[in-house]
Formats: sequence, structure tokens, C-alpha cells
Amino acid sequence: MSESKQAVEPITVGSKKAAELLGIGERTLWTLTNAGEIPCIRYAATGAKRITKLYRIADLRAWAAAKAEEGRR
Repeated sequence: MSESKQAVEPITVGSKKAAELLGIGERTLWTLTNAGEIPCIRYAATGAKRITKLYRIADLRAWAAAKAEEGRR
């Protein structure tokens, strides 16, 4: 019996990959996130002092589509 392996696209990505997908720098991503323009999921693991931000790929695509639409006006 052979198993077929399919690539699974992630639902979320970290800051570095999100910035790369959008073609912007991480600092710009953080600025846009803090301004509320790009939504993210914030969480801290139990006992962690640092908050991790994850970005839904669907949200990144929607933001990019909205910006492209603005550019057409």
C-alpha cells in the first residue's frame, strides 16, 4: 500500500514569512499590524513572556487585494 503525500498549505505564518509574502519588510508589517491595518493572532505560550504574532494567509491575501484595488482608483 503506497501513501500519496500532498503538500499542505499552512493556515497561518509568522512575521518573517508574512512580510515576505507581501513583499514588505518586517518592520513595515509590524507598523501596519500595530495600526490595525493587517490583522494578526496574538498568543503567548504558558509561562512565556513574549507574545507571538501569527498571520492568517487569507487575511494577507485580502489585505493585498484591497491595496491592489486602491491602486486602481
